[in-house]
Amino acid sequence: MSLLTSRAAPRATPSPEKEECRLVEVLQQVAAGDSNAFAAVYAILAPRVWAMAEAVTCGHELAEAAAVQAFEGVWRAAPSCPSDPEAATAWAMRIAVRRTVRATTAVRATTGPQPPAVKPLAASERQCRHVHQTLLALPERQRDAILLGCYARLPLRTLARTLELSKQDAAALLDEALIRVGKVLRISRVSSHVETPLASPRQGPTVAIGSQL
Repeated sequence: MSLLTSRAAPRATPSPEKEECRLVEVLQQVAAGDSNAFAAVYAILAPRVWAMAEAVTCGHELAEAAAVQAFEGVWRAAPSCPSDPEAATAWAMRIAVRRTVRATTAVRATTGPQPPAVKPLAASERQCRHVHQTLLALPERQRDAILLGCYARLPLRTLARTLELSKQDAAALLDEALIRVGKVLRISRVSSHVETPLASPRQGPTVAIGSQL
């Protein structure tokens, strides 16, 4: 898999239900061997995956590498995708967040700390570094909750399924995580609905499927 430098064209945003159904459809096509169908998978997931990748990396190149790992994971696991639309979205995002963080951790282990990629969230570079470091220092479950709920902006029902929790427990976990970083991000607590965007998702470059996959 490789990410090209050209940006994907803007697309109309369908309802979450239609998008979930479409994701199941194209993932089933990918599982059946249709590599061209993965472009549709990418188009659906790209804004969420790129938002998470840029939140936990320190620059565009690292974000791209993390996004590649996330999409590769979804590609390889496509045959095991659930047929239920909401479950499929949760399944894909679970893979994406784990591989994104894993790829970032691996890169940081070899290159050391880099400047953060979350500049819009803070008024100064020092605050920006603090945001980035705080996010990566969170316990895994809390970090995943913030990445999925605030950066990827999953609705609470999908966030709960992705984290394999009840809605109440997912909201409580996100609330707890936001309390830990609230002073840095200057955001308020949420307890019943995920509404606080910490970054604006973008489409990212277009994706091409290479023969190596």
